[in-house]
Amino acid sequence: MAAMPATTVIMVIMANPLVQAPDWRPPMQKITNRLSLVAILAAGIAPAWTCDSAMGQNLSDRIRAVAKQREAEASKDSSQAALLGALIYTDISVDFDETPAREAFDYLRQVLGVDLVVRYNDDRSGMGIDPEAPITLKATDKPALTIVEMMLDQCGDLDPCTWQLRRGFIELGTKERLSAPAARKLRMYPIRDLLFEVPMFDNAPEFDLSSSLQSGGGGGGGGVRSASVSLSLVPLVAAAASVCFGARLRKPSK
Repeated sequence: MAAMPATTVIMVIMANPLVQAPDWRPPMQKITNRLSLVAILAAGIAPAWTCDSAMGQNLSDRIRAVAKQREAEASKDSSQAALLGALIYTDISVDFDETPAREAFDYLRQVLGVDLVVRYNDDRSGMGIDPEAPITLKATDKPALTIVEMMLDQCGDLDPCTWQLRRGFIELGTKERLSAPAARKLRMYPIRDLLFEVPMFDNAPEFDLSSSLQSGGGGGGGGVRSASVSLSLVPLVAAAASVCFGARLRKPSK
């Protein structure tokens, strides 16, 4: 509810005094009491004037803080390529001795500097990695991907564990948990060429080249020979035609 101006509230109180019994106090005492009442009301209403400016200032600060946070998030590349690059090209060293899985993965998240989401079995789904599973691992300058897979091997005594890339973060957990419908990605691939059926032509026309060449060769016993000679000249004629045709299309050099 919006606060009323102080002058309005004071005028309402002065115009509607609570008169229940005759007031036999002296006039000066009445004026003093009324001034005291006005001062009390003004002191109580004064914060309402500054409240809007204070809230406005706090709101502006919050807006600026959110804007800076969004700029920082935008400057940080969280694409799947960047996340995979962090796993492959970041060498880390760990020394875990019966360390709980939750603490070990928290340390890994700080070292990598990426959003690493681990699905534990103590959340509402009840499926995931045991946060108290002991991890014993000592490695020096190993790729982060190797460290992650070695840690998941120790966490997957009962249920196999794995990792996958999500939009903006790396997700770790059991295979059953990570195969949830929300974690699946739908991709569309064109398969029209796979559905195409090659037609099988079984009524092709028949050509008798021997009879055609014999009839054009002048008859006699040289028909077969002329046919063979003509067939052997076909590639040469085709090559000559292609050369002539290409020379005709070629632009004259200056």
